[in-house]
Amino acid sequence: MAQKDRTKTALDESRMLMIGAQILLGFQFQAPFQDAFAQLSKFEKSLEAAVVLLMIVVIGLIIAPSARHRIVYDGIASASFDRLLPI
Repeated sequence: MAQKDRTKTALDESRMLMIGAQILLGFQFQAPFQDAFAQLSKFEKSLEAAVVLLMIVVIGLIIAPSARHRIVYDGIASASFDRLLPI
């Protein structure tokens, strides 16, 4: 597989992961607005906040390779960028 194709495939997969993460984050953000949320203990509410924070960090990690590709490498496929890819 050519370097350009590997980079395109990895960035496409990253976009798919991002869509899934956005959907899950949306569900997490809805939790405090549910009726049963008021009945949770303080520990459970803080656990919910920690999960939301963790998901935001994960989304940032998913975004990082594509942002680096655009900013550092000017959108050009390179061997040094391929080392960052999980494929």
